[in-house]
Order: sequence, then structure tokens, then C-alpha cells
Amino acid sequence: GDMLFLIYVNSDTEYGEAQLWMEGGAPLVPLEDIGSSAMVTKYGVLFTPEVIEEVRLAAIHKDLTVGLKVYWGDAREKLCDAEADLQLHSLVVGSRGMGSLQRVILGSVSEHAVCNVACPVTVVKAPQQYLELDGN
Repeated sequence: GDMLFLIYVNSDTEYGEAQLWMEGGAPLVPLEDIGSSAMVTKYGVLFTPEVIEEVRLAAIHKDLTVGLKVYWGDAREKLCDAEADLQLHSLVVGSRGMGSLQRVILGSVSEHAVCNVACPVTVVKAPQQYLELDGN
């Protein structure tokens, strides 16, 4: 089957094992270990059980091997690094729907990916109820 990489970028460069893996990201974490407490301690990554179960079921039904790759730093730069490091054939990026002013000040991660990675990029907008919970 195909390989599905979940890419997580932690902006807190002082967290956990960040200094060890700053340059190329942490070692690939297999799906079985993604929900472990070590993920929070080492990498600052916490997925809800529902998300993990959804990924697990997709992996079974689509015959996918799933791995998590954690990077530290600026998400715009690290997605470009991930595309090169992992030799991605495509990249799916979420969009939080920032307002115009936020986008001008912070820059859009998805826009940066579209303009700077070599592989095709798909931008997925979050459903409205999630944007409201996030304050956007």
C-alpha cells in the first residue's frame, strides 16, 4: 500500500526533544505509537482518540502505512522541508481561515506551501463549527 505521512509542526522550539531533532525533525513515529503519552512528553503532540481512530480505520480500508513526522519551527519552512525530506508526491494542508489582517501579518502557511513546494498541494478548509471553536 501507499504511505501516509502526518506532518506536525510544533512552533515551540524549546519543547521536549526539540533541540535533538531541530534540523531534520523527529524520527518517524508509527501509527501504533501516535496516541501514546510519550508523544506529548517528547514532542508536544496530542491527538484526540477520535482522530487517531479515524486515521487507523482509513489505514485499514485504504491499505495505508501511516507515520507521524514532527518538526519544530516555522510551519511554512518546515512543510517545505518535509516535502523534500519525505519525497512527498502530494501535500494536503488545512486552512484555518485567518482574516485578511492576520494573513498579512503572519503569512498563510497554506499559501506558502502552494507557492514553494514542488509537489501538488491541496488546501482543505475547516468546517465552520471548528473555526468558531478556534476563535476564527
